Amino acid sequence: MCAVIHEIGYFPSKRNLTIYRYMDFDKFESVLNDSSLYFARADKFKDKNEGHLPDKYYDKKYVQKQFRCDEETAKAEARFNKILAGRKRNIFISCWSCGSSESDALWNLFTKTSRGIVIKSNVQSLRNVLDKADGDFLISRVKYFNPKNFRQNINQYWHSHVHKSHIYRHEQELRALFFQIQPPKNRCGFKITVDLDELVHRIIIHPKMHKTFIKDLCNLLKGHPKLEKRLVTSSAYYNPVTEKLF
Repeated sequence: MCAVIHEIGYFPSKRNLTIYRYMDFDKFESVLNDSSLYFARADKFKDKNEGHLPDKYYDKKYVQKQFRCDEETAKAEARFNKILAGRKRNIFISCWSCGSSESDALWNLFTKTSRGIVIKSNVQSLRNVLDKADGDFLISRVKYFNPKNFRQNINQYWHSHVHKSHIYRHEQELRALFFQIQPPKNRCGFKITVDLDELVHRIIIHPKMHKTFIKDLCNLLKGHPKLEKRLVTSSAYYNPVTEKLF
């Protein structure tokens, strides 16, 4: 079975757009051991507003049409929001950041310690590896909005997962979404098998790393000769003494 890739919403016009995935060492180890990308269930995100916008932003006519009824708009919206909450259990997301370089703010946000890395890739490579997987995937940049002047109808089930408050604009996020109609109740995420040699362009080491961490990374990458050659220091790393790190 082949994947179905939907280039939806705000799919980047440039397929060579650089994307980054920040993670701690243990998560990176899992990526390598399983040759996979982890897609987290939407209702497990720390952001409690994930997948939901205030009621007034939903198209009222669509809400009523959705239920084919003439009941009060408020009741229809309440039912619609309940369905949206349920759908969050069926949507699994892999989050990436777009940009021309790493972000110090995102290093601090997405890595707990200096034992962290960033996977550098681009949109086309992400699309290529998902195209070889099994499943129904959507890819889109996130659209950031100001609650005071946001005027877009949210009339597709995926819309609410590619819109976020402008307070998150610094993330410059791109998302790959994966759908399961009836996932196991206790399933918090899915590991999607991918070709890491194609996906991973660079493995960037945390700018505040210690030499011992580099050794751990090199040992971990011994079974991945192509990826081992793509290990690089962060552009934010500063060492006044020229030395061979690895």
